[in-house]
Amino acid sequence: MTRLSIITLLTLVAICSLSVQAADTRGDFKNWIGHSQYHWIVGSSGWHNCWSNTTGGSCGSRSLTTGSSKCKSRGVDVGVSFDLKKWIPGLSISSGGNWSWSSCNTRSETITCSPNQGYAGRAEIIFAERYGKTDFTGYNKYFSNRNNGCKRGFSFQSSDGFYGWCVPSTFSSNGYWPEKRYSQCTYRKL
Repeated sequence: MTRLSIITLLTLVAICSLSVQAADTRGDFKNWIGHSQYHWIVGSSGWHNCWSNTTGGSCGSRSLTTGSSKCKSRGVDVGVSFDLKKWIPGLSISSGGNWSWSSCNTRSETITCSPNQGYAGRAEIIFAERYGKTDFTGYNKYFSNRNNGCKRGFSFQSSDGFYGWCVPSTFSSNGYWPEKRYSQCTYRKL
């Protein structure tokens, strides 16, 4: 092998090993499947008990002021790191290399709950997630070889059969994804 061939080969190997790190995948939410759903209380006030209404007025109330500090995360077995294109009012949704998504409350509001006589009440912030389908597509093609292969979301294309490009392809994955964020008053009989 000539000196020029060795330098060319080492350059190709360096480009291949550096560019494999650049692969990424984007998730595009498609649809809900069935009605399987989870709800998580991510913030709540304390309970306010109304035993009697002897003054003739109200029993009082309990308030909750929300900020942006509460989050919920879930792992999903997609097989790659990904960006999730989904927008839900009041939530910030992010995903990353640990194959999970995280949604955080971004809405500031005050919720006030007033129980009736014989009831307790409290204010709550709820995150809901639901089973659904998301399509994932790779982006930013990168150089690789047949032995290294391509990450999920990419397919190998080569003119010589050994070195080539990992080009974007699409696959689907089902799992639990963020659905909505809401606030409510919850009451229970004393």
